[in-house]
Amino acid sequence: MSETSPFTVAYLGPRGTFTEQAVLNFQDAGHLPADAVHRTVDSPATALDLVRNGEADQAVVALESSVDGPVTQTFDSLASGQPVQILREHDVPVVFSILVRPGTRVADIQTFTTHPVAQAQVRGWVGEYLPEARFVPATSNGAAAQAVAEGRVDAAAAPAAPWLPQPAEFAALAVDQQQDDPESTLSLYRRLLALRRELGLGAGELTIVDPDSDPTLNSDLVVVDVDSGEPPQTRVVANLGTADWPIPAGYRIITTSDPGISDTLPSDCAVWLTRLV
Repeated sequence: MSETSPFTVAYLGPRGTFTEQAVLNFQDAGHLPADAVHRTVDSPATALDLVRNGEADQAVVALESSVDGPVTQTFDSLASGQPVQILREHDVPVVFSILVRPGTRVADIQTFTTHPVAQAQVRGWVGEYLPEARFVPATSNGAAAQAVAEGRVDAAAAPAAPWLPQPAEFAALAVDQQQDDPESTLSLYRRLLALRRELGLGAGELTIVDPDSDPTLNSDLVVVDVDSGEPPQTRVVANLGTADWPIPAGYRIITTSDPGISDTLPSDCAVWLTRLV
């Protein structure tokens, strides 16, 4: 890389992998620059190839597991590609949590994911507690956790300890900072969950409304009608445009993503409405 390019280190991502922990440990020890650019990739082989082609200055890759032996992807890449030099090694203690979405019971778990190397490390536990779960390989333990959060699998084995440093801006997102703020995202979620129960929206049918079917709407709006089976019907409108949308007469505001909304819906905001009888 050029002398003016920032120092870049490549490693298996996304954020939250044991390899990232090794990167941070190397930085703490002074073996990598504190301001190094982190570039996450989908395999150890890709990380090494970035070093070979000059897109990264160094790569941090997993070599072996104390349970399952060599990490074959890394050794295959080291053996078959252009030679690279190993500068140092580092041991990372491995501790897993079994991650699920809120409300998931053991009996609900039909699919289980983690990196294939990690699968060997948790095989005994999974065999005892989740013997019927189907294994879905993940490219990394961080990707496994992400798959659970997105609802693509039921459970994952992923790093347990909170070793990742949190950006300073995350402090404002903590529960203790948001729970007493009526304009916070947490307060919005709580309002919506209460409305879901109160209006029976969880059992309702969703209909995406074509903006051309209603002269009060426009193409910058995403509009969904929710019919719980009993009147009144609930309409949700999100404004994706740049101009305010005037809320038409004949509707009552149930709640909004911004407590200050009254007659018009600003850009990047949403409103929940019921039709007045």
